[in-house]
Formats: sequence, structure tokens, C-alpha cells
Amino acid sequence: MLGSVRGRLTLLTIALVLTAALAATLLIVDAYRSHRASTERQISETAGAMSLAIDGKAREVTGVLQVLALSPHLKAGDLAAFESQARRAVPHDDKWVVVADLDGQQLVNTLAKPGEPLPRMRLPADIDLRERETYVSDLLQGMVEKGRVIAFATLAEGPGGRPYILAIAMRPSAPNAVIAEQRLPPGWYGTLVDRKGVVIARNVEAERFEGVSASPDILERIRKSPEGVGDSVSLDGRETLVAHRRSPVTGWTFLVGVPRAEVSGSLSRSLIMTFVLCLALLALGALLTVWFARGVTRAVESLEGAAEAMGRGGAAPRLATGLRETDAVAEALHGASLKLKAREAELRQLNDTLEARVVERSRELEETTERLVQARKVEALGRLTGGVAHDFNNLLTAVIGNLDLLGKRIKDEALEKYVANARQAAQRGAKLTAQLLAFARRQRLEPEPLDVNAVIEGLRVLFDSALGGATRVRAELSPDPLWAMADRTQLELVVLNLAINARDAMPEGGEVLIETARERVSGPDPRLEAPAPGDYVRITVADTGSGMTPEVLARIWEPFFTTKPVGAGSGLGLPQVLGVVKQLGGGIRVDTAPGCGARFHVYLPVAAPAEKAHPEPVEAAPVDFAGLKVLLVDDDRDVRSATADLLRDLGSEPEEAVDAADALARLDAGAEPRLVIMDHAMPGLTGAEAAQRIRVSHPALPVLLISGYMDAEAVARTWAGPVLAKPFDKQQLAARIAAALQAAQTGGD
Repeated sequence: MLGSVRGRLTLLTIALVLTAALAATLLIVDAYRSHRASTERQISETAGAMSLAIDGKAREVTGVLQVLALSPHLKAGDLAAFESQARRAVPHDDKWVVVADLDGQQLVNTLAKPGEPLPRMRLPADIDLRERETYVSDLLQGMVEKGRVIAFATLAEGPGGRPYILAIAMRPSAPNAVIAEQRLPPGWYGTLVDRKGVVIARNVEAERFEGVSASPDILERIRKSPEGVGDSVSLDGRETLVAHRRSPVTGWTFLVGVPRAEVSGSLSRSLIMTFVLCLALLALGALLTVWFARGVTRAVESLEGAAEAMGRGGAAPRLATGLRETDAVAEALHGASLKLKAREAELRQLNDTLEARVVERSRELEETTERLVQARKVEALGRLTGGVAHDFNNLLTAVIGNLDLLGKRIKDEALEKYVANARQAAQRGAKLTAQLLAFARRQRLEPEPLDVNAVIEGLRVLFDSALGGATRVRAELSPDPLWAMADRTQLELVVLNLAINARDAMPEGGEVLIETARERVSGPDPRLEAPAPGDYVRITVADTGSGMTPEVLARIWEPFFTTKPVGAGSGLGLPQVLGVVKQLGGGIRVDTAPGCGARFHVYLPVAAPAEKAHPEPVEAAPVDFAGLKVLLVDDDRDVRSATADLLRDLGSEPEEAVDAADALARLDAGAEPRLVIMDHAMPGLTGAEAAQRIRVSHPALPVLLISGYMDAEAVARTWAGPVLAKPFDKQQLAARIAAALQAAQTGGD
């Protein structure tokens, strides 16, 4: 069966459908994991918010309690006057005030009717009452109130210095009202339990579960940690994803749960839909395979009959098979059967031409396939660059740092050569990572107001050496200074790249024209590379070469597309130029036609003139690294260890922290470093966010941010201080530390 067209098409259809089904299943599972993680984070945040709301209510009650404890009526022993005051201070039906002596005999209870005999309270075994401190009870059985209650109690001074027990008691309906105000999503439940794990309040079936103990696994989880997330079974028997958060004010714990069916239901439905869709696609593919194979088989059988007739010396009939290729062959057979002897040479030439066309078509197909593969690689590269660059630069930082330390400690020349080779390879890896970030428009640019004319004038010497003697460069620069917001290094690379492309378009030599002017772009342009409406500084690079056809012009921004011979160009130059210009907020337009050369217009945002375009370098004061205390923060153990060893080799005394929270805790605990070196990309607080907090709490403490993946926009929103890109060696680390310390001494960043 596999030897036939029909069999192979069937096998191909099955393989494609199964591959698509597997990919869809993996995507669905990944989406489920992401959804679960998002749900865990959401219910954890909700548990925290609900705990804060309960704490707010508790603080409100505590405030009223402490105010009542200072009542002069209570100190004077005028309980009737105090009861009147307490009824005004706590007028709600779900809360009331109780005064009792140290034996628990109630003297005042605003819940009871005036003059009604009051019972003796059963004091909790763990009660520890002190003046101006509040004791929060677990769920208790009320005395005057026959239901369950919770109480906030303290000691208050009575007549003659005799203390009273002063308490505000409330029904569980009070925290139930707080929970109701938060409006949990439908299907979620929120439960407040006391220190023993007994339910105080619940947003669903509160009366049914009031006083019921939480499940053993929840109690164990609460005992081990003040907060967390995990699977459990709710009190009504449903499998649930539960987050808990313990209050530092009351000691109570708030639970937020969401049925697992809500988390995993979408996965089940998606898998069923995927299975049904795959079956439908498989059936459709089978029908199409049978239909297509039948047509191909009939066409081949018709050709076979025509060939047999021709072999018998007869005329091959004209055929209409419905397939262009087989119809062409049939026509060729028909003509050949009529003129076989007289035009044998012509038939041979026709066959040779057909073979050449097939070869050319095959070559074009191979080139198209290769470009498609390359384009998909570049697309995947753009998505993966950020994460890969961070991890790869972390690895390179550890490698380069350890090689620096190893190179300093070995004396064998042969081993030194191996270390040098390894360092060179690591540096090539660092350069490759930087190129990937530039291509993906994620490199850290340093835009500043630049005089574009001055930048181009500064490139004249480089033009002469880079373009060769056969190419002349003529500059027609604006007579007025043109200031644009750009990164100097990247702008020089953009102009030089376009000039080299112009040279390559004139193999016999010619003239490259560079113009500058200010221009307003008014109308929108649908092309992705075009600038948005606004005021720009325009840089034009023009050549007198052969120009480009519309087909070539439509593809010049595609990665790896090039019209140069194999080995003469990578096809990444113009895409990188576009990436830099777009990241700077500009755009590009191209004017060209076959035989008329090409003009590339680069548009950069207009900037206000800088007060001083090239500030004089300030000589850095020497830094004594001996005994320099440094707080080093990096979540990657290998990078942190290698950087710490480099600091020790410089003579510094590093103190290591595993993340931003650890670093802030050490500073709050009294650590006194002279410098903080902190990684940017860390779980929880990023380095930039933590650096901003340090600036507030320790304004005189300089912070040096390090990172292997610089998302320029994200960092710029939170940090404007010094940054050291990974990977780095000891010299680069020492220089950046010296600059950061000097900037801190002079009041800079």
C-alpha cells in the first residue's frame, strides 16, 4: 500500500493530523498550567486582601475598646453612666460591651436589658489580659447571647485601682458582613477560622458551618505556614484549590477556595474538542486523499495507455486528465507520435528543455523553502531572545568570572593558553547574545540629543577606509544644526551600514550621497517601516547603482533576504537598521526603481539641543577596593558565587543575598555596605524596583544594577541609575564599581 500514491497520501494525512493533535494537546496542557498558576496567585492575593479587611475591622473594634477603657465613669465605678456611654459608642445589634470583674462576674452587658441579672463568664484558658493591650478570642459560646460569639478584651482601671475586664463581643454575622462586602466571584468561598481552625464566618452557608472545624489537611497547612496554596476538600465535600493567609493582628486565618472543576474544566472541554476536531480532520483528509489519488491514478493510467499505443506504432490520443502536468505530457506524446521519425531531434530538444525547466523549478522551490525556514527561525528567535539572553548571559558571567580568577592563579603557560582560548570563546558568546538582542529590538539604548551633522562629519574618515577608493562620498548637510534623539553608537552603525550597502550596489564604483534635513511627516503610511506623522530629522543615503525591482523592494526588510552572492551578505543588515530606527521611535522610507539607484530616508525624532554635546571626561578618583563592603544580590547561585569571588579578588568584602527581599531585610536589620550590586531579573521584586526602595530608605547608598537581558523600556520606567550588562569580567566590574562610587560622592547616579 505504501508503494502507491494513495497510500503515501493517506500516511501523510494521518501524520499531519496526529502531529497537529499532539501540538494542540501540549498547548492546552500548558495553558492549563498557566491558568492554574494565575488562579493560585489570584486566590492568594484575595486571601491577603480579605485578611486585611478583617484586620481593619479588628483594629476598628480595638480602637473603640481602648477608648472605652479610659472612661472616667469606669474609673469612678459609675457603671450605670458607663453603660449609657457604651451603648452610645457601640450601638449596633451585632456588637455589645461587657464589663466583668476578674472572677468573670458580668457587671455590665449592653446586650441585656437594664436591670436583668447577668451570669458569670467562663474565661478562656489561654486568656492573658493586660492594660492597653487587646486579647482576641477564638469562637466562644455566648452567655447572654445564646449563640456563638467572638470577643476583644482588655483590662481597664476601676475605682481604687481595681481592674475590670472590659470586652466588646460580637456575633459571627459581623465578620460575615465584611466578607460579603468584598464580593467574591461566583463559585468561590471565603472562610474565616480562629486560631484552633474553627469556622467563624463563611460567605456560603455560614450558619451551617459556623463552629465546624476545618479539614485536617487545612489545619496542618495553617500550623506549618502563615500563608500558602494547595489542593483540599471543602467542608461541603468538593475538591477545591485553597489559599490561606494568617492575620498578624487577630491570629485568625482567612481561607479562599475555588472549585477545582473551574480550574480543570476548560482543559477537559478543550481535549474533547481537540479529539473531535482531529477525527473530523482525519475523515476530511481521508476523503481528499481518496479524491486526489483517484484523479492522479486515472491521469497516470491514461498516460500509460497513450504510451502503449505509441509503443505499438499508433497515434497517441489527445487526453484531458484534469491535471496540467499530465495534460502537457499527453500533448507531447500526441505530437511525438505524429512526427517521431521526421522530428526526432526536435523531440530530443523539447525533452532537454523540459528537464531544464524541472531543474530550475526545483532550484527555486529549494530556495523558497530555505527562505521560509529561515524566516520562521527568525520569528522564533524574536520570541525566545529575551529569556535565552538572560539565562545565557548568566552562564557566561559565571564562566568569564571564573576564567578571570583561574587565569590569575595559574602559572603554567600551556594552561594559560587554554584559559585564554576559553575566555575568547565566552566573549564571542557574549557578542552573539548582544547581536540577538539588537535584532529583536531589546538592546539597552542610551538615546540622547545628538547633532546629526556632527555625527556624520565624524564618520568621514571611516567612510574612506570602509568604502574603498572606487566609491566617492558626497555630503550635503543642512546648514542649520539638526538635533535628533538617538543613540550615538547605533546611529553611526545605521549610517555606515547603509553606506556599505550603497557601495555594494555599485560594483563598478560610483558616488554615495548623504543628505540631512528637517522634515514633517503629515500623512499616515500603512507600511510597517514608515515613520508615524510628526517632526523628524531626515538622513538620506543615496547611490547611483542599478536600483531595485518592486519584488526586491517588497522583501528587503525580511531577515536573511539578500541579492548579494552567497557568502557576500547575511541578509541581516537592513533588518537590524530597521530594528534600531524603530526602537528609537523613527522610521524608514525607500525610493528606488530599476536603473535609477536607491535612496534610503531615515527619520529620527527631533530633539532639543543639548547644553553640551560632548562633555569633557572627568578623571575618576582612585578607588580603594580593600575592605570595601558590598551587598551582592542575585538569584542565580553560580553567577552570585562567581561575582563574589571576583569582588574578593579585588579586595572587597561581599555579603551575598539570594533575592531582593533578602537584601532589603539585611539592610533593615542593620547591614551597612558601601555599595549594593543587584541583578535586575529576579522573582518577586525586580532589581530596579528594589533599587528604588533602597533610594528611599538609604538615599546615600549607591546601587549598581546588573542584567543579562535588558528590556530598555521596562527598566527606564523604574531605574535611571548605573547598569552593568552581563557578561562582564573583573576589569569591567571594577571600572563600573568605581564609576558608581564616584557618582554617589558627587551627587549623581
